[in-house]
Parts: sequence; structure tokens; C-alpha cells
Amino acid sequence: MSRPSPFARRPSVLLALLVVTLAGLLGPGNPLPAGAHAELERATPGQSEALGAPPDAVDLWFTEPVNADDGSLTVTIRTQDNTSIDPGSLTVDPADAMHVTATFDGLGFETYTVVWGNRSTTDGHPISGSYSFRVGGGPTPGAATTEGGAPALWAIVTRWLTFFGLAIAGGGFFVARLLLARPGAPGGAAVAGADQGWMPAPRSLRLLTLAGAVVALLGTIAELPLQWLFPPAGAESASFANVLRGLPDAWWFRPAGAALATGLAVAWLLLRRSSGLSAPSRSFGIVAGSSVPAPTSRTTASRTVRANPLIESLGLAAALVALLGLSLTGHSAAQQGIWYLPAIVSNIAHQFSSALWAGGLVALAVVRWLAPRDATAAVDPVRRFSPWALGLFGVAVVTGVANAGIILPTVASLWDSRYGVTILVKTALVLGAAGFAFVHRQALARSAEWAAARLRQSLRLEALLVGLVIVSASTMALTSPPGSDALARDPLAGNVTLLDRARTADGTVAGLTRLEIDPLRSDDPNSFRVTVASPENVPVTLPEGSRVFLDFTSVTDGAIAQPRLELVSDGQGGFTGQGDQLSIDSWWQISATVREPGQSDRTSAFYVLLPDPNLYGVDAVETPDSDPAAEALYRRAYDQNAAASSYQNAQGISSSDGTGIFEDETVVAATADQPTGYELRLQSYGQPMPGNTIPATTVQRQIGMDSWRSTDGGATWISTFSVSGALSPPEILEQYDGATGFQLGRQQVVNGEMSQAVSFVVPVSRYSTTWYVWWVGLESGQRHQELMLTEGHYMSRTFSGYNAGVVVGPPDPATVVNTPG
Repeated sequence: MSRPSPFARRPSVLLALLVVTLAGLLGPGNPLPAGAHAELERATPGQSEALGAPPDAVDLWFTEPVNADDGSLTVTIRTQDNTSIDPGSLTVDPADAMHVTATFDGLGFETYTVVWGNRSTTDGHPISGSYSFRVGGGPTPGAATTEGGAPALWAIVTRWLTFFGLAIAGGGFFVARLLLARPGAPGGAAVAGADQGWMPAPRSLRLLTLAGAVVALLGTIAELPLQWLFPPAGAESASFANVLRGLPDAWWFRPAGAALATGLAVAWLLLRRSSGLSAPSRSFGIVAGSSVPAPTSRTTASRTVRANPLIESLGLAAALVALLGLSLTGHSAAQQGIWYLPAIVSNIAHQFSSALWAGGLVALAVVRWLAPRDATAAVDPVRRFSPWALGLFGVAVVTGVANAGIILPTVASLWDSRYGVTILVKTALVLGAAGFAFVHRQALARSAEWAAARLRQSLRLEALLVGLVIVSASTMALTSPPGSDALARDPLAGNVTLLDRARTADGTVAGLTRLEIDPLRSDDPNSFRVTVASPENVPVTLPEGSRVFLDFTSVTDGAIAQPRLELVSDGQGGFTGQGDQLSIDSWWQISATVREPGQSDRTSAFYVLLPDPNLYGVDAVETPDSDPAAEALYRRAYDQNAAASSYQNAQGISSSDGTGIFEDETVVAATADQPTGYELRLQSYGQPMPGNTIPATTVQRQIGMDSWRSTDGGATWISTFSVSGALSPPEILEQYDGATGFQLGRQQVVNGEMSQAVSFVVPVSRYSTTWYVWWVGLESGQRHQELMLTEGHYMSRTFSGYNAGVVVGPPDPATVVNTPG
């Protein structure tokens, strides 16, 4: 079925007929094109539009009123893995019958394909079309979404403020709740002669805790207007409402937890205080990881506060809830399968331990402690925190290593990717902070007086390192990690460049066309470049006024045929363009049309599978469960092919570097009078170069165990040695043994018969893992066309001559120049 152009602007039928009639009556002219169907005129989001946040609706405008009464109006969205999403509502604008609105909930950050269908109100014919748009950004505002990409600077700042603020708030509540209980009083019970069972939390600690909670709340809320004002590169700014809708549910843990922590910190600060007695006391300095207090000579007035451990406990829990929002919107949450739970648990433990370690250090280092009057009952928070600090630091290190091991595909990713380099920087900073802590601990143990007088500058450097650790962690959380083996690109693969013959409408070979594609994935816009060569494989520069078009048709999904992409000259002999047409993980046919002034159009067909396993590994392509109907159709064609007395096929095999071969193959089954016959004729094409000539045809012919080879198109032959002899049709079909993952695809006419596409994969074959598509005649059951993709090869072949009595005979003895010894 021909595909209507989704964005062609055409008048209604009556207007077109009127114009044509008037033009015929009044004289020669240029009548407007007549449109018989309601074609898509425009849409919001539009074709290849990049959005900063997911939309909640798709609006379509057609060239004539749509038919909404017979149930033929459909609008769906397909995700990259070709999952269909139905609209929440589908309505025709009462004020404009050509305007359709479909609402959708839960769209995320990826490439989407809009598929629409309707029945024409003029002639009742069903019409359909599709186009794609992309939602940029990611679940975390400002995060990089492509490997090697850098996150937005504002996103690093807001995440740093959020985490550091939560660490300070959580650390303040943590120190007050768990470290200030008097020794010898289980559960914080009152000590004889004391006003209460808790060491007073000084006002400075409560102020610090409140400041941390406020900073965290402001940092995380600031992401919303910043994402709205500064959408991802290349994306259109979305409405603020869509920015809100685009946030993952887990993100809301962050402002909710930070807001609750802020409220509790305010209540904690406003608690009624009562005066205590003045007494000499020691003020303790803190060194990260040290259990030795640094006394300073200071006399202060002790004041106590009414203890409220419930507020402190709730405040700590609120800070941890907000930190949970960071974990659930990070890279670990994107893990799948058996690694999801370990990744999430490890990341949560890492976030909690790192925040409490850093926040506890800040709380004890910054706050001036006011000890109670009874010095013998006073609590030393430094000594209390030392084992906690050691344990939290150990958990942070172990879970950090575990997280890196889960996310990074290889050890080499540490230095081969931006994400890995950030891990190395963070590790160096952590080791630096740990080194300072060790030195301080040893120095304090030797001389507390020296520590009090000489370590202030060193402590500032240690605090700076802790801050830089959090900066690097924030950067790492927003940097797209390198892909796993299923997604990581082979650095040696380069761009894929495919080769095909260019043919005119009558099938005449008019030259060669090469199509370069990068990155050959559905989650990124793809760049395309077309170059042409003569039949002799000599580069050709198209004259001024030439045009090059690409048409995209999904082999897997018959409803998806994307709008045409016109390429533009790059001034270097090629035509280039970029688009989101390859919008789902699927087999695709890309037809390249070269339109040269004064010449017939030349068309070439290329077939690709997304994501390309030659670039991203065999695990990148998921194998679906087999569809029984698809497998049954495959078996029917398999059996027909195995029983054939003869058949022929013409095939093109392209390497990924733009070289390839074209073959014509004949297979004749054995009879009572003659063994199996086989003939292969091929031409090999290298890189296009000036001075090339049409390559000679190499011919391989086998009859039973006899074999001959010709390198001059059959003029002369060399008798060769055959190990296995010619393969019969059933023996040739053995390469498909173990086929699985059968799926039905689109229907189209091949060899004059309506045929059904069947895709499948052979995990173990004579090659490496191999992916196939067969087009099987719905009436005859014959295999008419086959696509194959395997290691470094992209093949398409068309079958003909089934049971046509074709014969493969030996060459004329006079042309055989040798006899095997």
C-alpha cells in the first residue's frame, strides 16, 4: 500500500476539481494538485521536534474533516521498543473538524513515533501515516543523556546543593539523636542529678541543621524553573506544566523530604530553652575520623534545651527520605533484570552512609559544644562519632566500588569514558580526605596543644576536599555512564556505510549508491550521508540542481512509514541530513532516491537493524518470544524451499565500510540422472576510486563433487577441488537450524505477490549470531526475499525461478584450462 506524505498540503477534492475545470475552460495553466484523502498537514509535537519535557497530548491537523463516527480514527504512540501506547482520550475539535487531539499520560524521555489512521470522508478509503518526535533530557533535570555528554552546569550546582544540604541536615539530626545521649543512661534516660537524659543540642547545631535543610530544599526546587528555562541542547522549551509532569515519581521524594526536614528543624530551633549554671567546660575540635578531642581553653555558660528526641528522629528520617529521591533517580535505578535490586540497595546505602559521614563531620567540626556543669557526666561527641565515622566511611567505600562495578561494563571504562574519569577524580579526593584524617589523628594523639594551634589550616583543606568529593559525586550522578556490552559501541567499528546498486524504474543498473549512518540507534537522532558512483565504481559529483531523498519504512511494524527526509549537498561530493525517522528498535528499509536534472530517478534500498549488533554487541538486540503464527509461516516457507527442484536468487552483501559484492545464485536439486548442481556468479566492489573499471565476474560452478572456477565471466575455467560437493536445498537450509524469536512484520508485494515479513534470529549458525527477515508469499508460501545481518555483513536477496526447470551443466571442456591432479 502506498504511503501518503504526512505533511503534504493539498486542497479538498471539490476545490481541486473546480480549479482544474476553470483552468481547462479559460486556457492552459498549472492546476493545483488534487487530493483525495485527508492527509496530515501539521502536528504538535511536529516531525523530528525535540522537546525539553514529555507532552501530555498530540494535536494533529488534517487537510479535510476526519471521520470520527465509524471508529476508524486512531492515534497511538510507539516507544523505541515498539510498545504501543493508547491515548487517554481521542477527540475531534468541535470548532474545527480537521483538528484531532489525543492525550497521553506517562510519556518519558526517549524517541516516540505517532501512528495515525482514519477513513477518508470522500471515498471511504483507509489512510494512515506516522512521524516521530524526541523528548530530550532525562529523568534527572539537566542530566546528560548521551554517552560522553556533559551535564548542564546548573544541574551539577543544584544537585551539589541538594546533597550537601541534606548531608548537613541529616548529620545534625544524627549527631543530636544518636551521639549526645549521656553514657550510663540506657535509651537516653535521665542521669541522677541532671535535668534531662540528653546532652543539650546547642543553638549553633540547630541553626546549622536548619540551614542545610533550607539549602537542600531550594537546590532541588530550583531544578524546575531551570529545566524550563534551559531545556536540553537542541530541544524546544516545554510548558512548565509539562516539565512537572515529566519528572519521575521518585523525584518528588526530594522536595517532600527536604520540606519536612526544614519544618522539623524550625520546630527544633524554636523549642523553649531554660537557663543552666555556668561552669568551666572544654570546647572540642574535630578531625575527620579522629577520636581524640582537641581541647581549647574557654569558659562558657551552659544552657540546656528541653529534649525532644522525636523531632530529631523524624528530622533524620526526613533527610533520608529526600536522599532516597536521589538514589531512585540515578543510574542504579536504570539497571534491569537481576542487577536492579543489588544496584538500588547498594546505591541507597552509599548515599545514606556518605551523607551521614560528611554531615556528621561538618556538624562536629563547625559547632561549638557547650558541656553541662557536671564535667564527669559530660558526653564526648568526638569519641562517640569516631567509630560511627569509621563504619560509615567503610560502607561508603564498599558500596561505591560495588556501584561502579555494576554500572561500568569493563575496567577500561574507568579511563575510556567521562563517567569513569569522574570516578577516578572522586576516588583521589576521597583518598586525600582519608589521608588528612589519618595525619590529624596521629598528630592529635601526640600533641593536643600542637593540634589546637597548628591544624586549623589543615582542617580547612580537609573540609574543602570533602566538598570537592560531593561536587565530583554530583557530576558523576548526572553524567551518562558508558553502555554495557549490549549498548557500548565498538570503538573500532566506526560509522556504518552500506552499498547498493542504483536502479531506474525499469530495473536498469545506473550506478552505485553508498549510505553512511551514525549512530544507528533509535534513542538519538541519526545522521545520514549519501554518495554516488558510476557503474565502474568511480566517484560521481552530482550536478547543481540534483536532489537526494531518503524514505523510511519499518519492516517490523507495517503501520510505521516515516516522512521523507531530503538531504542537502555538503560541498564534498555527498548529500547529508539528520533526523529521528529511525524511531523504534526494528528492521528498517531505507530507500535512497537520487534525482538528477534531465535523468530518470535512481533508487537504492538499504536494510538495517536497530540497535546495530555490529556496533553495540549481540546482546543489544533483544530476542522476543516466538509468535506461533509467525513460526508457522516460516515453517511453511522452509518446507517449500526444501522441496524445490530448483530456484535462483540475486543478492547484495555489503560490509560496514561501503565495500560489497553482488551475487547471482542458482541451486538445482539432484535427480535420478544428475547430482545436485550449483552456480554462483559474483562481482566484488571496493572503495570508489578514479580509474576504476567494472569488476570482472567470478563464477563458481559445482555438479556433485566436480567443481570449476572462472575469473573472466565464464570464458575460461579452472577445475578445482571440492571437499563437500554441491549442497542440496535441504542442506543449504541447515544454516537456519535453531531459529527462534519469530515475529510477524509488515506486508508488501514482492515478486508480484502480497508477502508477509517474518523476522527471527539464529543464535548459533555457521556464522556468528545472525538475524533474518523472510518475506513469504501469503498464497504460494514461497520465500520471495530475505534480509540477513551478521558479523560485518548486511545482505538482501530476492528469490525467483522456483521449480522452473533450471539446469546447471559442466563448462565446455574446451574452456577448461587444467585438470586437477
